[in-house]
Amino acid sequence: MPQIDRAGQFAPFAALTGYKELLDQTAKRYRNKDYLSHSQLLALTKQIKKLSKIWPWPLVTVTYFNGQNGYYEQYTGQLVNVDWQRQRLRFRDGSSVVIRNLKRIAVKNGAVT
Repeated sequence: MPQIDRAGQFAPFAALTGYKELLDQTAKRYRNKDYLSHSQLLALTKQIKKLSKIWPWPLVTVTYFNGQNGYYEQYTGQLVNVDWQRQRLRFRDGSSVVIRNLKRIAVKNGAVT
């Protein structure tokens, strides 16, 4: 076997062209994310459970990490459902936020829209 063919056997296999670049882009977006400690996550879960028992559902402002742009955003809306199975907060206008991406929840003076 010629030496050039032998070298081809040991060349890196790049079946997923562009995959490394995609991973690098995703990692870059998540550099800004602050991951909550276990105790912070438990406190947030406890707060969500309390909010889920309030009727009528409260108007809340949530600060959450948007994985699409890599930054934290705020959203204000009336909470209408806590979907524990899918780990999401759902709002009256159809929006939803992943619980794991939450950083903070604040009730807006008990007002309901």
